[in-house]
Amino acid sequence: MAAGTDRLKTVARRVAGEVIRDAVKRAAAEIHTPPPLPQGGEAGDPLVAAKAASPPSPAFAAAAARQPESVATPTGTPAAGALGAAPFRSSIAYSGSPQASALVIACNSFLYLAQTLEFLERGLGLQSYDLIAVPGGIQWLALPDLLPKHHRVSRWAVEYLLRRHRIERVIGIAHQGCSAYDDEGTLGSLARLATGKTVAEHQRDHLARVGRDLRAAFGVTVELYWAALEDGRTVVFQPLDAGP
Repeated sequence: MAAGTDRLKTVARRVAGEVIRDAVKRAAAEIHTPPPLPQGGEAGDPLVAAKAASPPSPAFAAAAARQPESVATPTGTPAAGALGAAPFRSSIAYSGSPQASALVIACNSFLYLAQTLEFLERGLGLQSYDLIAVPGGIQWLALPDLLPKHHRVSRWAVEYLLRRHRIERVIGIAHQGCSAYDDEGTLGSLARLATGKTVAEHQRDHLARVGRDLRAAFGVTVELYWAALEDGRTVVFQPLDAGP
């Protein structure tokens, strides 16, 4: 009886294997790549005729004409990022200092980033500082209920940098017209609409709230600044009262 059962199992496995092989062959036959068209296409082929009748757009042609054979700087040296380019060597010496002079929390918007860096280095005289730059800047720390994941990440980053780099000074910067507050698709705008405050008022409230929290939690000195356009071109960094 046992021998008969083993033979039945063997036959069943063989039949199942043949069925699977046949199914694989049929699937492979159905999935195929059509042969390429002959050079120039076949006469009367509507697809080829349509391509021939539709030359590249002027914009595409102009972009193609501008493509250089190799990317190079005015001196003939391949630009950074070009294939085979030489590595860039910074002229700024690595300090290796275990302590940073400050932690800066600001928005990463390119519209104000260059001016913010100038303010930090020329206006405040900072030489070495940590920078947390994210959309909305301080907003991530100010809305633990609406932005819980953002808050946890930013809070961890602040705690780590203050401890690791022995920082005793925190600088918070917000700027005029920040889209992270103003854009209707962001949670920050919902919070603003719920309070009925303007974008600027909401930003200033967040700066003051986060400043108080960081000072109480870590005993650091806190400085707050508001960046805005003075004449449509000049960015002015106005100090704000950090409160008691």
